[in-house]
Amino acid sequence: MINKLLTVLSLTMLYGIGLLTMPGNDKIAPVIPEVEIKERQDLSGQQNSADPKIALDFINEYIGFLNKSFTGNDWEMSIEQWLDNRSDVSSDFKIEYHRLLKEAALENPGYGLGFDPILDAQDFPDNGFELYGAVSSLGYLTVRGIDWEDFKIRIRLVKENNKWLVYGSGIVNIPETEQAIR
Repeated sequence: MINKLLTVLSLTMLYGIGLLTMPGNDKIAPVIPEVEIKERQDLSGQQNSADPKIALDFINEYIGFLNKSFTGNDWEMSIEQWLDNRSDVSSDFKIEYHRLLKEAALENPGYGLGFDPILDAQDFPDNGFELYGAVSSLGYLTVRGIDWEDFKIRIRLVKENNKWLVYGSGIVNIPETEQAIR
């Protein structure tokens, strides 16, 4: 299982930074996409009315996407494409995710981060996550593995244009002081 995950993460990171191309393209093109970095807004004044179902749907659909990739079939899309197509994820999350991958690829060519930044781990609970505790006034919540209760992730929801979105997960837009303790 761990070897499969490392292979998937390695290939995903290589696809994401352009070191490998998607199926059907026979060229190897070491292209690192430009990532626009923008200032973060102060999000501390938000009300505690976030629906944890948004976070649970996101993280469990992500686990489903990863599990599907282990079936041996060609991927329909990379993790980056999957994430970019999500309407329940903030643009800040997407920008930070791409920035983390780009920075890691530049610092450690061929290896990148070495773990999944959304999960802050190399392995994950195959059967998904459940809510663990309440949503904080800043939109933080903790999820834990259904069959792996010690595996916890912090997720943050924010309200943008009257819609709750996933703003952070794992190490993506989650400060070290708010990340799950392992």
